[in-house]
Amino acid sequence: MCGFFFQCSIAIFVLCKLKQLTNLDLNMNQFSTIPRAVLDLPALEWLDMGSNRISELPKQIDKMQTLHTLWLQRNEISELPDSISCLKNLSTLVLTNNLMKQIPLCLQSLHNLR
Repeated sequence: MCGFFFQCSIAIFVLCKLKQLTNLDLNMNQFSTIPRAVLDLPALEWLDMGSNRISELPKQIDKMQTLHTLWLQRNEISELPDSISCLKNLSTLVLTNNLMKQIPLCLQSLHNLR
């Protein structure tokens, strides 16, 4: 989407107005978490936040009820919040090349994961 942090900040501000947005690629930026504006997108189904500097996911990730695909590869994530288990539509979750040492128990309740 954008390569410079300042430009991304402006773009994130504009995101909150895109209520019908279904796919969003924010891969290869400098994000340390999923921005609040992204969490608040009511129709978002597909999100790529790979190759950022995300160390933890916000507990409010459970707000993303329409999400079915979440790419978080090549970040610095060591654990997932239990609230991720509320994403009942999630069918694809990519966590390769992070700092996780085991598969979190909270993923057991996500029956649509493939």
